Amino acid sequence: MADDTTDRTNSQSGRDELRSFVERAERIEADEKALKDDKKELFAEAKGRGYDTKILRSIISERKRDPGDIAEEESIRELYREALGMSYSLTNTASESYGDRDDDDDEGMV
Repeated sequence: MADDTTDRTNSQSGRDELRSFVERAERIEADEKALKDDKKELFAEAKGRGYDTKILRSIISERKRDPGDIAEEESIRELYREALGMSYSLTNTASESYGDRDDDDDEGMV
């Protein structure tokens, strides 16, 4: 097998083929870098507009997954949270954060 590779790289067509593979790999690496830079710029723009990029990345990952797998994972996660006394409720969290406010008490507000 080594002799076959040596023979191929010693011929002009073999050298041209090798050069072609190397140049194609270099172009792909350059394209990957450009895409990585574009992605970084996209998330910087989203962050600048007030979006939470950690959540955006999470949603992008989640959209790639099977909905059944997500539901199963969330069910297990909630079970573990309950076992650890960490159960969260969005409605309770919101009311606890804002308290029981009565907007009629805001004098001077139009």
